[in-house]
Amino acid sequence: MEGKAVWRLLPAAAAVVATFAVLIATDTSPRSVAFYAFYWAWCVVLPGTLVYRAVRAKPHSLVDDLAMGAALGLVLEMAVFAALAALDLRGLLILWPVPVVALTVGIGPLRRRVLARGGTRAPLSWSWTVAGIYLFLLGYLALEFFVPVTLTPAVNQLYHIDLLYLLGIVTEAKHHFPLQMSQVAGEPLLYHWFSYAHMAVGSLVSGVDAPTVMFRTGLPPLYALAVVLMAVAGWRVSGRPWVGAGAAALTFVVGELAYGSLAWSALGGQVAYTLWSSPSVVYGYIMGLALIVLAAGLMTRFDRMALALLVLFAFAAPGAKSTVLPVMLCAIGLVCLVQLVRRRFTAAPWLIAGIVLVAQVAAVVVLYGFDDHALTFNPLRTLDSVSGYGRAMVLVAFLIYWGARLMGIPLAIWLRGHRFEDSEWMLLGGTIAGFSAALLMFHPSLSQLFFLRAGFIFGAILSAIGVAALVDRLGLQPRQVWHLAAGAGAISLLAWLVLRTGEDPLLRSGEVVPRVFQMALLIGIAAAIVLALGFFVSRRWPGLRRKAVLGAVLVVLGGGLMSLPSDAYYYPNMRGSFHQHVSAQQLAAAAWIRANTGKEGILATNGHCVTPPAQPDCLRLSFWISAFAERRVLLEGWGYAPKMLNDWKGPYCDADLQRANDGTFTDPTPATVHVLWRKGVRTLVVDRRYGRESAELANYAQLVWEREPIAIYELLPTETPDAAPG
Repeated sequence: MEGKAVWRLLPAAAAVVATFAVLIATDTSPRSVAFYAFYWAWCVVLPGTLVYRAVRAKPHSLVDDLAMGAALGLVLEMAVFAALAALDLRGLLILWPVPVVALTVGIGPLRRRVLARGGTRAPLSWSWTVAGIYLFLLGYLALEFFVPVTLTPAVNQLYHIDLLYLLGIVTEAKHHFPLQMSQVAGEPLLYHWFSYAHMAVGSLVSGVDAPTVMFRTGLPPLYALAVVLMAVAGWRVSGRPWVGAGAAALTFVVGELAYGSLAWSALGGQVAYTLWSSPSVVYGYIMGLALIVLAAGLMTRFDRMALALLVLFAFAAPGAKSTVLPVMLCAIGLVCLVQLVRRRFTAAPWLIAGIVLVAQVAAVVVLYGFDDHALTFNPLRTLDSVSGYGRAMVLVAFLIYWGARLMGIPLAIWLRGHRFEDSEWMLLGGTIAGFSAALLMFHPSLSQLFFLRAGFIFGAILSAIGVAALVDRLGLQPRQVWHLAAGAGAISLLAWLVLRTGEDPLLRSGEVVPRVFQMALLIGIAAAIVLALGFFVSRRWPGLRRKAVLGAVLVVLGGGLMSLPSDAYYYPNMRGSFHQHVSAQQLAAAAWIRANTGKEGILATNGHCVTPPAQPDCLRLSFWISAFAERRVLLEGWGYAPKMLNDWKGPYCDADLQRANDGTFTDPTPATVHVLWRKGVRTLVVDRRYGRESAELANYAQLVWEREPIAIYELLPTETPDAAPG
């Protein structure tokens, strides 16, 4: 028995060892890796799993307890963070698991529930498959992001603009609550910020600096949890472990149907580019998958504690990603609609719908402050983002590009539609909602595609259910399915080799549609050949017809297998597109500010544009100071402020404030300096690439640090705008 237990630990051990190896190989210190691993085990997995085991109705499997427990740990962590941050007691964050451990160990009934054995053991082959999916994803992350983005950058290291903005949220959460936009001091942060607060907690508890968490240690645990939770969700909804593994593969291994990589384009992407450039996506997947697991369980067997857990996740989900709950509401809404049509009512879906609706309304009021963040109802405007083709052609390409992996859904409807349970209607509703919202809504940053990403996890599970139903209908054995899947993967690789170009630049918008149709044509021909060969030789070998049917389906499902490798091969770190240079001098200035200014201090800077020198139409998206100095900036880059989302290149909406800010550097007067002093500014950061400071500035501020092209001044005290200080 002990030997078998050791063998069962090997998949998890392989994943952990590989993660440590990748992180250390990409210039992460062993100390940082070890301390951050301790933080995850102590502050996320342990307390969450203890609480989950104490309240869940009955055991399902150990991996289920750990995955759902870790997800619950993230939710509880945010509640504790908000409470302690509001009281300015962040130093106690490391102690929050102590009462959880004490209660579950000290109270007899809870201890017995936590220690009780039972449930189903995950098949060892399933565990290795899930571990392999994570290792594939980790390899993509390493080649695409870790290798090209160093932790100790040389001059002109390229950082993705969004990641600098998001790092600013992490550092804001480390020092302040309620959160503001650290790039525009005084503006409330109306945003789904939980994933970045989670990284802030990880930095505070582990002692690992925020950039290391953001660019290294923070991502692999979230990736691993999302993969395992997807596998668990598919297992729980269908009752079959391999459905979960298949859904995880369709989500995190197989990409969109195109050669090259179009993940950054107007068509978007599910994993490639998205997961490393927007960590809130994978954090949102975790919350969405937990909701799927709990909702499916409640619609099968009502349980009050499961309902309480669903409430917690429903109220946490909007802070994880704003698109999760709207998609979930539509998913449950379809279940309720089906019950209305059939006139067969059960209480669970209606109760779940009510909880999700209340949570969404609360999020709109509290988290988002009724701000629409430039999201508008604009049907099919998404398709116009691809130039050179009509909407009809782009729509077909869009559906092929995203939908090839979901071919199992029509199979599920055909083979199981008349026997669909509430959970399967929920999965179908979430899929439809994701596609519909992406096509009906529009955002200047194409953020409407996050609805599709939120809905895709529903579709991946339902697609895997359809494939499983087809395997059952054909009467094939698992080994035969594995062989056919390997063959489908080989065909996908061959198609990529046939179509790929040697040195693929970032594609122009007009090249997107041909890339989809060319790959679709090649994969379609391959699937047709497989099907035709199976039927041709079936007279002599009758069993081949059934294999050919499944083989053709798997060829289509796996057509995008090379999407992630293509992205890592062609576009590591997106080839520097939409990035900002950060030099060693800038990082040294940020380090001096962290060491010599108080966390409540506010900075002012003359650098607002991504690329100097300043131009009238430049992108006002410079975020490096707030990201690395861990301080609020009066006006750094304002393009992501809710009021400015439709105009990244224009002046700030408060012209007087911008005039006072910039005038302090170029033509300081008692009036301009007093405006900054009254706003709390005590430190000026001059970036001379945008223009040298006026000699008059010495009358109002003292030079305290200088390393070309950066200079730092401390403002001299001022009381009134009528006279210069000193």
